Amino acid sequence: MILELDCYRSLLESTKNLVYVDYLTIPPWNRRSIENPAMYKGVGSSLLKFAIEHSFDLNYKGRIGLHSLPGAENFHRKFGMVDLGYDSNK
Repeated sequence: MILELDCYRSLLESTKNLVYVDYLTIPPWNRRSIENPAMYKGVGSSLLKFAIEHSFDLNYKGRIGLHSLPGAENFHRKFGMVDLGYDSNK
């Protein structure tokens, strides 16, 4: 996971900073479609939870942002993330 700090503002609250998750991936052998059961279940969730906690540590109140691949959208929705649509810049 790669996090960017103080580079992005929230699209929902344009005056507020957020932690931007620039890159988040898990190894192939941890994907259920390849290895069932996953070798290290919960790694992706733990990484995303870390980004949220880091946002709280920076007084960003848990705000994070990311651009999701279509196959990961349901995963991010489980964390209450809002889909703001396609971004042609990404």
